[in-house]
Amino acid sequence: NKIKTNNYKAVYNAISGLVLPVSAMDIRKVQKVWSTIKSGGEIKVKITENLDELRNDEMVIAVGSERTVQYVYQTKSEMIQNYFKIVDEANSQLIALLNKQTIANSEHFPIYAFSSICPELENTETYRKRQLDKIIDNISRIKACKSEAVSIDEILKETKEYKVANTIMYCVLNDTISLKQLRDYLTTPGHKIDTQYRRLLCLYDYLSY
Repeated sequence: NKIKTNNYKAVYNAISGLVLPVSAMDIRKVQKVWSTIKSGGEIKVKITENLDELRNDEMVIAVGSERTVQYVYQTKSEMIQNYFKIVDEANSQLIALLNKQTIANSEHFPIYAFSSICPELENTETYRKRQLDKIIDNISRIKACKSEAVSIDEILKETKEYKVANTIMYCVLNDTISLKQLRDYLTTPGHKIDTQYRRLLCLYDYLSY
């Protein structure tokens, strides 16, 4: 479009007052990538929606490597299952999705590491207190599982299955089994993500962070 005017000052003022959702620098970056795509460059393009049905304010353009550009939603159970991977990668964007979920009073959920990585996480003080209260409440029960074992393998060999988690907790709290041993046990493939696993993970999370 062309504009005919002698009042250039008004035009410049109007342009400078524009509030654009995308900066000029970002537009140039996208133009550069688009030029590479048109020239036959090796770029992977993934379209996840029907573009004709999307409004402008719903669209997102992300440019980067497959490792850094991700859109992932995980449930609380999936985040527990992937706890160590999320923490090791310090994936604050994924952790922030907890703000869209509710952690119930009855749930054993490891919040300490997540809250230290993601300052945007909401209700952290409530969740931390709840996690610690559950650990303290369990101390009276684990006293019945007193053990002098120095390895989790030893506990698994000598302890009835229903006592395993409490015995491990007893030994960890009494420093005969290290947090590294506990982590190795929790990251062993094949675990059921049941209440016993969650309790051990919450203890590891609290003592580590």
